[in-house]
Amino acid sequence: MKNDLITDDTPIAMLIVGPQKELWTLFGCIMENPTSVQPSDKEVMNLEKLVRLMGCSKSTIYKLVHQGKIPFCKLDHGGRKLYFLRKDILDWFQSQRIPAIEQEDKKCARKLCRR
Repeated sequence: MKNDLITDDTPIAMLIVGPQKELWTLFGCIMENPTSVQPSDKEVMNLEKLVRLMGCSKSTIYKLVHQGKIPFCKLDHGGRKLYFLRKDILDWFQSQRIPAIEQEDKKCARKLCRR
C-alpha cells in the first residue's frame, strides 16, 4: 500500500488482534492518567534528547557547554558523554527569558506610580 493512500479515514483493521489490544490498553491508560506520559523533572537526558527538546543543533549545545552557559553533567571517571537534567534545563530556559516590551512597560509604569 502506498503512503499517499493512507489518510485519517483509513481503517486500522489491518492490525492483528494482539497489537490492537495493546494499543487500546495504552490509550486507556493515557486517558485515565495523562500526566503519566509526561517526562519527569528528574529525567536525565543525553545530547540527542536535549537536541529534540531545544530544537537546536548538537554544535550549538556543545558551544553552550564549552562556554559554561548551560547546566550539564559529566561522569567523573573521564567519560566523554554529556548528560543534562531536565529540571535544570527548564530552569535555565526560564532564566534566559526576555520579557516582551509590553511587560517591561507595565513594570516601569508600576515603578513610576510608586514614586
